[in-house]
Amino acid sequence: MRSKLFHSYNTSKINISTTMELYNLRREFGQEIDQIYIKEKLYITPSFLFQYKPKRGEKLRFTYKNIIRAQRLRETNPFINDLSPYFIRTGNVDLQPEKVHSFVSFYNVNSANLTMNFNTKLQYNYSTDAIIRSYAIDDAYIRTSSYQNNGERHRLNAQVRFSKKLNKLGIRFNLNNQFFYNSTNSIVNFNLNKNESQDISTNFVIQNTRKRKVDLKAGVFYGVNNTSFSIEKDLDRKFTTQKYFGMVDVDVTQRLNLNTQLDYIIYNDDKFDIHQELPIWNAAMSYSLSPKNNIVKLVLIDLLNKNVDVFRRSTDNFFEETIGQSLGRYVVLSYTHRLNNGKRKPKEKRS
Repeated sequence: MRSKLFHSYNTSKINISTTMELYNLRREFGQEIDQIYIKEKLYITPSFLFQYKPKRGEKLRFTYKNIIRAQRLRETNPFINDLSPYFIRTGNVDLQPEKVHSFVSFYNVNSANLTMNFNTKLQYNYSTDAIIRSYAIDDAYIRTSSYQNNGERHRLNAQVRFSKKLNKLGIRFNLNNQFFYNSTNSIVNFNLNKNESQDISTNFVIQNTRKRKVDLKAGVFYGVNNTSFSIEKDLDRKFTTQKYFGMVDVDVTQRLNLNTQLDYIIYNDDKFDIHQELPIWNAAMSYSLSPKNNIVKLVLIDLLNKNVDVFRRSTDNFFEETIGQSLGRYVVLSYTHRLNNGKRKPKEKRS
């Protein structure tokens, strides 16, 4: 049950709003023939918003929210799930809601005169009574998983985007930088372990703006992931991903189109001995047998026959590398025909 008191102040440039909410959380769960648990508590959660628009195309915003994250069903489930004899799961009936303080700032500039767009976002979440997983492994290698409230959780997400069009050169470039930080606790064999992870990435793309006959695009991506543990130092890890790509799309004639794209991906990881370098080259050719209709298209996939797909993921609890064998080099031939010949019916005017 929620009850809100809301106040708003607005002008042509400034918007300010404040909210005070009474949040009553009642949960009733358990086994009818055994025991029913009733948990009920009243919370007061404030929020605040400030927005300033000094001129057209420019905006500054700041928000604060106090959020009560209620327990999920699986986290308070009192029953023992032993369908898998080597992985037993159960909930914690005494689990408390997680309290989250969320701060978000946003600044945007979109200038048509300067043909520029700039966006920046900073978000910080601070949680108390953080709901975390706890693991225990006995001598028979049977793992037991549950949940508990323990300590604090910190999350920081920063993003900066910049786009600029250079009319004299006929090009546009985009730059996107991201940073993510997460700090939380985990319980492994009844020992408190603090986990920290950082993800840093940058993506740069440049392309032409005059695309009547030729469309060009090139760019580079670089990402770094760092994860560290306060107790299990041998689990610390770092991996990087590099990607270089280029694309050319040419209208040779009004009916003939050629397209080619090359991606070169490099994976480095201190926990895996294999150094992965994957060049992926695709190409396509399409021809229209008649204006706007009867299109024949030939697509060439993975011309270098590097039929390997690598996926790497890192979280607070595990890291993994998946290598999949794809189809490899192959060719697709397609034919497209429009039944209505691409003509649109005029809209009817209604009185």
